[in-house]
Amino acid sequence: MPAVRRFVARLLAFDTKLASAIGPHDASGSNWTLRLVQRLWLATAVVLVLLIAAVAALVCDVAISKFFLQNPDTLLRRMVAIAEPFGNGWGVLLVVILIWQLDPARRRDLLFVVTASYGAGLVANLAKMTVVRVRPHSFDFVGGVATTFGYQLDSTAGGSSLQSFPSAHTATAVGLAIALSLVYPRSRNLFFIIAIGVAMQRVCAGAHFLSDVLAGAALGLTVGVACARAHLRKWRQLGAFPRVDHRANGNPAVEHLERKPIRAESVDHESTSLRDDARATSAA
Repeated sequence: MPAVRRFVARLLAFDTKLASAIGPHDASGSNWTLRLVQRLWLATAVVLVLLIAAVAALVCDVAISKFFLQNPDTLLRRMVAIAEPFGNGWGVLLVVILIWQLDPARRRDLLFVVTASYGAGLVANLAKMTVVRVRPHSFDFVGGVATTFGYQLDSTAGGSSLQSFPSAHTATAVGLAIALSLVYPRSRNLFFIIAIGVAMQRVCAGAHFLSDVLAGAALGLTVGVACARAHLRKWRQLGAFPRVDHRANGNPAVEHLERKPIRAESVDHESTSLRDDARATSAA
């Protein structure tokens, strides 16, 4: 077990200073995920870009999915296949168990991790019930992109094959990446690379079109940022999260909260003063 603990600690770039710090912030003050969460306009802009990209991807949806289905043994597909568990419920559960067992100092953040990841996936699954779209592996590729969408109101009638839009795997992965980026900020780039791998895996496997994963990413980002803002607000109300100081040419620098240790001589001085006051009171 000690070897496993050391391996996981290195994998997540865990630092003992971060373990004792209060609040999920980056010690360097350069956490771009934190800035994304704290600046609502920036998060909104990224969501809009993803949605615009999803609309633009409709032009090449069919061609991209057809290529990967006709070439199932590509190197890219084999490489991104290992990222798939990061976007499903069992993978999220494994992450939660690992944090609980190996990092007790972060157990207070587990509700945030669960809400951001499972919440994003739930919203995506609810959206699937209102938008009917056939999955690439069930599409005959006879018509254009318009024929991938159906006209019935309930996509559950056709089962999973008609629930392509949006990608719940991608939404879950993005929500989980945002949560883990705040809990383990030094590994934030790794988490988002894995989330991108999940999106690519869904396209390569023929489970979703490109526009599906882009829309799923927008949903995951929306839910993840909303959960993160609520999480940070809770820590600020408890007085345990630092404020953002906009200094140094406009770059936000996170001010650290330092709990100064009480010196022994100050304690002895205070206790001596209390004893003197008690004696004076009794003498009077």
